[in-house]
Amino acid sequence: MGLNLNNILILFVMASTLKTIYYIFKIGIKRTISWLVPTIIFLIVLAALLLYKQQICGYIAGGLWLMFFVLPYLLARLINRLINKMKYLRVAYLLLIIAFLLHPSRQIREYFYILKVLNLKKSGRTEEADALLKKAQDKSIYAKIALCQNEGNYEDIIHWLEHDADLDQIKYSPGLLGICVRAFGETGDLSGMINFYKKYRAHFLRDISSPYHALCILFIFSFCGDTERVNKIFGGPLKSYPETIKAYWRAIALMTRGEEPTAINMFNDLIANNPADAELQRGVKRRIDHPLNKADGLLSSESKEYLNKIAFHFDDHQKYGGSVPAPAGKPLWTYFFITINCLMFITETYLGGSTSPSVLVSMGALIPEFVLAGEWWRVISANFLHFGYLHLVLNMLALYYLGPYLEFAIGRFNYILCYFFTGVMSMTSVVVAYQLNLTEQQIVIGASGCLMGLIGATAAVLLKGYRDYKSRVAYKRLIGVGMIIALQIAFDISVPQISMTVHFLGLVFGFLLTLIMRHRVEPCDAS
Repeated sequence: MGLNLNNILILFVMASTLKTIYYIFKIGIKRTISWLVPTIIFLIVLAALLLYKQQICGYIAGGLWLMFFVLPYLLARLINRLINKMKYLRVAYLLLIIAFLLHPSRQIREYFYILKVLNLKKSGRTEEADALLKKAQDKSIYAKIALCQNEGNYEDIIHWLEHDADLDQIKYSPGLLGICVRAFGETGDLSGMINFYKKYRAHFLRDISSPYHALCILFIFSFCGDTERVNKIFGGPLKSYPETIKAYWRAIALMTRGEEPTAINMFNDLIANNPADAELQRGVKRRIDHPLNKADGLLSSESKEYLNKIAFHFDDHQKYGGSVPAPAGKPLWTYFFITINCLMFITETYLGGSTSPSVLVSMGALIPEFVLAGEWWRVISANFLHFGYLHLVLNMLALYYLGPYLEFAIGRFNYILCYFFTGVMSMTSVVVAYQLNLTEQQIVIGASGCLMGLIGATAAVLLKGYRDYKSRVAYKRLIGVGMIIALQIAFDISVPQISMTVHFLGLVFGFLLTLIMRHRVEPCDAS
């Protein structure tokens, strides 16, 4: 199977389908029937395309996968984001209809109730919202729980958990898990909240930055008075939440920390500044009338110990999980390098085509003989040229995903140094190898040396995190990076057109350089 876009799409679609099947059987067929049926149909279509239309199979299968699996998933995430912001709910409703037509799953159907209720609440028609929830509660457990939450009857949610709850449904419904965590906090049972989270933690989404898991962590830190980490969550995974919601939970954290007068002042400001938000007004007044006690006296010694573990894991993920904390700012230099590469590609196309050898040579492609003749600048310029759209897109996607975290982890100056140093040194190594008669004359272009340098640098950051601070998150990500490196080496060996020298030495230079650098990430301290 040669290296082209069609074959890459075939491999990607097959891998994605196998991953979907794995999760279907892991969660249970009854709960994922809306995913199982289209997946089986898709596998039949994919097999037919492989037999009769292999030359265009990747394009057709990729388009179908994008339309019926990826697009509904992305629409659901966008709808969830609009719901969190409490904005553009009519737009969200239209997107929901599209998502439902493409993939009529149970999870998407639940959003219809949620959006209707939110629209009624936002317009102040709370009685109609409650009536809709009461009508739907027999069909939807989400509606039943939302009705209790809407009325502030968190004791009823606890009673439901202890007597009538479907435990399997709770395990695989992250939205329900969040509401249940909040119910324990609202009723003042903080030890119960910690124990519930501890019991079901394995069934939360693995990534702590996922919205559902982050929401559970927000409730725990808020009800336990950890104002610092509440601010970090709102600067990271929950940064899209409205400022009113952020202010509300910051006030909750202050109240449970023991700073009740400050919290009451924040609540009064919310009431004064948002007179049209009936739902917020009702929630804030309820909290002022029924203030929460200081958290420290409500936690058992075991709960405090496990709370420290939660905090440690959260900090560990903040530092080594791959996401960029809000205080670090935007990855400006990553965007800069992407922009420069794209501008160079546009120039290639304008001058005669990105696959034209004469254009590439005239713009600075690396040819060892030319460099030895004095054109040293080619070891720099070749890093910003690409052969065809696929080459550019794959490299820029890799840079977009690799760059931001590393720019935060080692600092902008070190990041710039690492990008240029690994690119230049890997290109120079090609020239040296040619001079020593280890390789033949060739034209070398692309940011691959820089990107492999960034992968090596990421491995160095994670290795130091695991070696020096015993970070479990760093260890898990390090294994993942190691697998990527192994696959890349195997790919380079199997495809002779790709310069393995550039990739391997870029990786080595990036790893060694970053090992001696000073990093911005520090050891986690949950105390």
